[in-house]
Amino acid sequence: MRKKEARSERREARKTAPRDKKVKNALEIYNHVLREWAGATSPDMVDEVPRERLLDAMLRLFESLDDAGLRSPLAAQDINWQSAKPYLVALHDAIRWQLLVLELSVPKLAAPVAPTVLTLAALRWMKIWLADDTSGQSKLMAAIDRDLGRLDVAVQQFMRF
Repeated sequence: MRKKEARSERREARKTAPRDKKVKNALEIYNHVLREWAGATSPDMVDEVPRERLLDAMLRLFESLDDAGLRSPLAAQDINWQSAKPYLVALHDAIRWQLLVLELSVPKLAAPVAPTVLTLAALRWMKIWLADDTSGQSKLMAAIDRDLGRLDVAVQQFMRF
């Protein structure tokens, strides 16, 4: 009976080991893509208004994730709060750096929470990106544009306080 249990445990371990390795590789690729994205801007964004620069930057993020082949691995993962933590931390850090690179003027009162708010918005956009199979990512672009407009209005109302 013990031999059967031991074999069963080894078999189960073999089933989960490759999956863990794939997840680790996906996380490593994800972190690399975010680091590359966080430190880069497009030269044609210099003359754009801040909201357009941010829209372009967020679209570039999802294009970078797509180019790295991360859509399927991210969609296939069973994400819970524990497993999502390394992804969230990396995304938050990358967004914080991207805000600095874009030289966006965020009101001083909103500056500490801006990366967190954008990270939460990016999580919503990630769900849309994973499900968006349209050419040109039109659903994703519309969602980002709509949400950035809402965030802009919220910041303006907050600043009236």
